[in-house]
Amino acid sequence: MVAANRCNGDDKELAMVWIAEMTMQLIVKLDEYDEQEHRRVLGPCQ
Repeated sequence: MVAANRCNGDDKELAMVWIAEMTMQLIVKLDEYDEQEHRRVLGPCQ
C-alpha cells in the first residue's frame, strides 16, 4: 500500500511503524537462530 501510494499520511505512518516493528522482530529471530546454529556447530565443548 505504501509503495503503491494508495494510503493517506496516517496510514503511511502506521504502516511504517508496523514494518519497523516486524523488521526488529525478524532481526531478533535471526540472531537467535544464528546463536543456536553456532552452538550446534561448535557442540558442547565450547
